This record gives sequence, structure tokens and C-alpha cells, in this order.
Amino acid sequence: MENESEPKPKPVDSSVLEKVIDFCLLNFRTYIADIRSVQIELLKTYLWISSFLVTVQLGVFEYFKPEKHSGLYFIPFCLGVSSLILSLWVFALALLNLRVPNKEIFFIDDPEVYFNQANSPDQCLRAFIYDIDKTSRKNFATDIETGKKIRKLASPLIVSIIILIFSAIFYYFLGSYNFH
Repeated sequence: MENESEPKPKPVDSSVLEKVIDFCLLNFRTYIADIRSVQIELLKTYLWISSFLVTVQLGVFEYFKPEKHSGLYFIPFCLGVSSLILSLWVFALALLNLRVPNKEIFFIDDPEVYFNQANSPDQCLRAFIYDIDKTSRKNFATDIETGKKIRKLASPLIVSIIILIFSAIFYYFLGSYNFH
């Protein structure tokens, strides 16, 4: 006698299962390609901003020539160096996050595997849906992890911008009033 505690799946119209498969494949495509493309565009933006900040800060150093000054010029110089370090740090982390994460690619090597495991077309479609869903969940977890890493880059970039602005303003006022 069969185990009665296991519920048997009810037969479902295969057209319903085919619609579920279409939805699962669309969902899978979102996790494997669409979300990652948005993440890559955001990382490219961080790369551009951080490289721009490095260029501006080096320009500020060149324009004000901090090595010729002493005293109060040391303060904006230290601010500028900290901004430069933060910008370079964000640049390096953005480059590291651009590499391809460990995502699973779902493909069917041999469709006969599904047909051989199933006693009916419904079981075959259910097994297929289960595999797509399992792979999508793993990829979603990878996207969440990558997204958290990307979000952590925004704060240092904003702080770097603010420090750079203060450094430039400080240099400007020191240069305007000829403090030595």
C-alpha cells in the first residue's frame, strides 16, 4: 500500500502548466540578465564619478600647489587626500563588482531526462518548473548579495564629493586672502 501521508499532485491541464513555464522562464530571464544589467550600469556610473573625482582632486592639487604653502594649507591638503583615497577605493570596489557573479545558467542538456523521470506529461512539466524555480531562487540570492555590495559604495562616494567640495572651498579662501 502506498504512503498515504504524501499528497499526490492533482492532474492539471497541460496548457496551464505551459503558461506557468512561460512565466518561470520570463522570471528567470529577469534574474539572469535584466537585474544584472541594471547593476552593471550603476557600477559604470560609480566608476565614472569616482574617476572624475580623482581627476578634479588632482587638478585642485596642481592648481593650488600645496607643497609651496604651509600652516593652514595643510588642512585642505589632508581633506583632498582623504577625498582622493575614498574615490580610489570606490573605483577599485566598483571594478571588483563588475566581474561576473556566480550565477547558475539553466539549460537542458538532455530533455529525455524529464520525460524518463515522469510518469505523465504533468509530472514532466512540474519537474521542469521546479528546476527553473530552484535556479531562479539561487540567482535572485546572488543578485541581492551583489546589490548590497553596490549600495555600500554610494556612501563613500557621497562623502568623497562633500570632502572634495570643502577642500576646494578651503583652498579658494586661503588663496584669496593670501594666508601663509
